[in-house]
Amino acid sequence: LCGLLVSSISILARSPASLSLCLLSGFFIWCSHITLSPFCYGEGRILREPLQYCDTYEVEFGPGTHITVLEKNDVIKPPAVAIFSPSKQEIQEKSKATLVCLASGFYPDTLNLVWKVNGAERTEGVGTDETSTSYENTYSLTSRLRISSQEWFNPLNRFECVANFFKNGTQESIHKFIYGDAGCIIFKENYQRSATAGKFLYIMLILKSILYGIFVMGMMLRSK
Repeated sequence: LCGLLVSSISILARSPASLSLCLLSGFFIWCSHITLSPFCYGEGRILREPLQYCDTYEVEFGPGTHITVLEKNDVIKPPAVAIFSPSKQEIQEKSKATLVCLASGFYPDTLNLVWKVNGAERTEGVGTDETSTSYENTYSLTSRLRISSQEWFNPLNRFECVANFFKNGTQESIHKFIYGDAGCIIFKENYQRSATAGKFLYIMLILKSILYGIFVMGMMLRSK
């Protein structure tokens, strides 16, 4: 490795190790005993460890850590992010709604997806693929958020998917969001109005029948 320029090393620590992202960026490896300190950007603990060039260097990472080494001419590609609405069949059959976030076309595969509901991070009901899917030298990653149908059928609720990735030594984010569906609320309001009108009509018919019965009985008693 003597004389090799390592453009960057990106480290994505997945659960159960950590959810933080880290990037060790740009250092030369020379045949000398000069000790320099590579630097690290990202969330979590900042790493500043001496590196003995042209020598062995042992680093310990927790289980689930993923390391990507970029060459000098590698191009970092940001993801295209999209959110897909839940299926009507799931809502009707299970009273649940699953939103899907798809990040595609990115490189390298060090990317993290986070769900937010009304600006607050949501971890309950979230399921994210363990590894990215490779396609034509790029990657894609899918994450799902499962909520109740009542939460989905609220147009005031904002569901947001955030894709965090590293580019040129800094962390960048792409945000996509959708709002809850108002269709069911309108349906429920119309249903409640119709049900109320139906109950009122039913009560009126009963009262009318009672009054008619009293009238008939009065006529019969009068005729006797």
